[in-house]
Amino acid sequence: MMSLLNRITDAITGGTRATEPSGRAVGRRAGAPVAKRREPEPPLAAGSVATRYGYARALVMPQIAGEVSKDAVVKAALSRGIFSDAGQLRLTEPVTRAEAVVMTMRAFNHQPLNAGAVKRVLKDMPISHWAAGHVYQAMVLGIVGGYPDETFRPNDGFEAAYIGPVVAAAASPSGQPKSFDPRVEWGARPTMEGGKLGGAANARSLDVAALGGERDATGGKDVRVKDANRIVDTLEAGKSKRYQPGDGKTFCNIFAHDYAYLMGAFVPRLWWTGAAIDQYKKTGEFPAVKYGENTYEMGANGLHKWFSEWGPKFGWTYVGGVRDPAALRMAQDQANAGRVVIVTGNTASRRSGHITAVVPETETSKAKRDEDGGIEELHQSQAGAEPVTRGADDWYLAAKYKGGQGIWLHS
Repeated sequence: MMSLLNRITDAITGGTRATEPSGRAVGRRAGAPVAKRREPEPPLAAGSVATRYGYARALVMPQIAGEVSKDAVVKAALSRGIFSDAGQLRLTEPVTRAEAVVMTMRAFNHQPLNAGAVKRVLKDMPISHWAAGHVYQAMVLGIVGGYPDETFRPNDGFEAAYIGPVVAAAASPSGQPKSFDPRVEWGARPTMEGGKLGGAANARSLDVAALGGERDATGGKDVRVKDANRIVDTLEAGKSKRYQPGDGKTFCNIFAHDYAYLMGAFVPRLWWTGAAIDQYKKTGEFPAVKYGENTYEMGANGLHKWFSEWGPKFGWTYVGGVRDPAALRMAQDQANAGRVVIVTGNTASRRSGHITAVVPETETSKAKRDEDGGIEELHQSQAGAEPVTRGADDWYLAAKYKGGQGIWLHS
């Protein structure tokens, strides 16, 4: 029997439950007929906060056979105890931090901690709180944590961007996920020194200080959006020499790395070879970085696989497939709120895949929507065969992406 983690991976990367139809069955660019309109799902998020439906959907999606729908999600959530009362679903309401923890613990069959075993009681999470047992057990297992002021803030909304890391931690067999520092452990630091915007893409990344620095990750929505637009304008994918294709090469992966890094997220330029990862699994340590020997440049196809296997460990949450109306809507809404959203496409061949950033809409550049306001083409910045600083596109529906497509949101 496949493990839960394997089923989650299959649901993201292209297993049989895998979300994406074959090239003969994809959208407009593959010449497929327009699909019959179905009842829209409830919203996955309310602003940056996940809804109760959106959170439950993330927990049960790998177990749903066939099309993901509201009825299928609710049925699966009730059967697993994620929802305890069919008459009190409140699907469109924001999910609180306490509710999210309890739903997660039930989904993975983690039992609540006995009151007598609680060693440290948070100020706003007394033993008598309805969610205390699950919250304290989740903290023991390393699934969630409290705040520095000794609070948990159980009634605050749970931000959608954090679903992936929490689910990945809860699915860990030991319940003790390892601590990852991409700046050090993963050999990213050598690629983050030097390099010039406007120079040829190479094994080095941007001169961050010369570009105005990274975004203010602590800022509110307005600050995040302002920073995101500044970064899009500065990188200027449509004109920068750094991303111009040549000699049969394109640099969408370089742009995705640059954009994510300046936005405070991690998309690798270099990644470890299988032998280096095996060493880490056995010893808990990576070898010294040797470019071209135990690390290599990540292409778009490899990045699609990387997101499914490693993304949640670096703060990435899988939003959904590119033909999922709810996922498309959530992706654009989150980008419009200044969050980092990435779309990946894997050709499962030697043909280049693609990777783009979904970016905030502006007064003059927007996503393409249908008559009901649904997203037909996400608003993106990208450096593929025809680099574009801002524009709406549905490249991800092309038949060549037989290895799957996915949308990812960073916490």
